[in-house]
Amino acid sequence: MGAAWLLLTALTPIAMLLAGVAGWRGGRGLVVRGRRTRLVAGGVAVGLVLLGLLVRALVDRGDNAYADLELTGLLLPTVAVPFAVAAVLPGASARPLRAALALLWAAGTLAAVALGAALIVIPGEGYRDGRVLRDHLLGLGLVLLALPAFSLAVLRGAR
Repeated sequence: MGAAWLLLTALTPIAMLLAGVAGWRGGRGLVVRGRRTRLVAGGVAVGLVLLGLLVRALVDRGDNAYADLELTGLLLPTVAVPFAVAAVLPGASARPLRAALALLWAAGTLAAVALGAALIVIPGEGYRDGRVLRDHLLGLGLVLLALPAFSLAVLRGAR
């Protein structure tokens, strides 16, 4: 199992970089259309903060098995900052939104890898109830559903 974890550790930054590049390139056609684009960016920022709070609500503070959920819950509001900046900037540049999309995809990849790796380990750890597994599945599901939805909202709102 040690070689698999080493490979996962080595490939995660590469996957994050590729996802960030995909997010940046996916935003190539972005055209900032004034108030509508800024409202969408602000909405995504609020959504990311709320998603981070929801994921953190799944965390049992007394159990270190939840460290990856805690990381994800702290990471999502951090990713919201560039969207909030893009929402308040008065300029007509799409670069802040493209950068925010790139960061969103890179952070989403990190969260998905961390939660996915936890799902591999948890069944063998001998937890008495399925709460830890359930919380990690729920967290991964929220990340995998919400991040593409936020990206689509930005892409559709800016075109």
